[in-house]
Amino acid sequence: MEASLTWIKKRWKKGAALLAVCLLGYWLLRSCVPGLSGDLLPADVFDSIRRQYSVCITDTPISPGEPRQPACGDVTIVEVGRGTIPSDRRDEGIAQAVCYKVTYTTPHWTTLGTTRHEIDWSGRIASKVAVLQNGEWKTYPDREDQDEPRWAEFGCPAGYESKSLPSGG
Repeated sequence: MEASLTWIKKRWKKGAALLAVCLLGYWLLRSCVPGLSGDLLPADVFDSIRRQYSVCITDTPISPGEPRQPACGDVTIVEVGRGTIPSDRRDEGIAQAVCYKVTYTTPHWTTLGTTRHEIDWSGRIASKVAVLQNGEWKTYPDREDQDEPRWAEFGCPAGYESKSLPSGG
């Protein structure tokens, strides 16, 4: 143990310098190597997807002062990884494909008789692909009959998933 401490004391400057060089190299690489910077999709595309799936109910059907209030659903986007681009799709100008899964919940009013009464929640998980085509990111509407073939076409790195979540809040 003492020998290890002595070794570290003698070489701590070299170790600190090596660590600094490694961190600087990583910092420089992440600016030019996509995927090292964390998110695969640009922030504006993330926001666009979030807006596409975000649902709020603001029309309060109950009298003022009622504890039941308007609500908004949740949207979670998880990037699964990069897809592979078939050569015929490269000819169409597609340079990148990012596979992601979106999980969202949607609030809606339930009825008691003929009156809207309580908020109920429904949710869904959908596997989606966004592509960078001719310099612009393109996302697709949520259509399972098109999403699953697109997921397979771009060889997404995880299994396709599309299902409804149990109702309830």
